[in-house]
Amino acid sequence: MPNRTHDDPWERQKGESQKAYEAFVIYRDLGAERSTAKVSQELGKSKALIQRWCRAWNWVERCRAYDNSLDEAARRKALKKY
Repeated sequence: MPNRTHDDPWERQKGESQKAYEAFVIYRDLGAERSTAKVSQELGKSKALIQRWCRAWNWVERCRAYDNSLDEAARRKALKKY
């Protein structure tokens, strides 16, 4: 597996506030149940703010890259068993 760096899209992005990143991590870790409404509820922040962060920081694309990375790691692990 390639070495991961801070350049991975699921890491905190340059200019991204700590609060926005913390909200992203919650969103990312929801997996198949991801929604900005759930993040809003968990953090007690407005839906509008969470949706704005989602758009501004490309959460959907970042999570797609994260999910693909996890899937790739799982496939490599499975292949090593054979």
